[in-house]
Amino acid sequence: MKLVKTVKTVSTKMNNPWIQLDRLNRIRVKESIEYNAFWIVDALNQYGLMIQCDEDFKQPIREIKLNGIQIQLDQSSTPNKLILLLKKQKIGRFS
Repeated sequence: MKLVKTVKTVSTKMNNPWIQLDRLNRIRVKESIEYNAFWIVDALNQYGLMIQCDEDFKQPIREIKLNGIQIQLDQSSTPNKLILLLKKQKIGRFS
């Protein structure tokens, strides 16, 4: 019984990149990629993906809406960041 519970816990951690992140922290999506993409937890404990580029993101002409995802453009630093936040937290499989 204990072995099954341990396997489930490890499996959940592998499928949910945010499970061990504290508020206002980030981890690189994958060490082997060259671009700056990070799993993040924001100030409100929302799970998200932050992408940083060499050049600033430009505000789109029309609003983009994604079901279940909030889009933010953080222009507080250079280069700025594109942030996609999940509106609901669900622990499970992310692929």
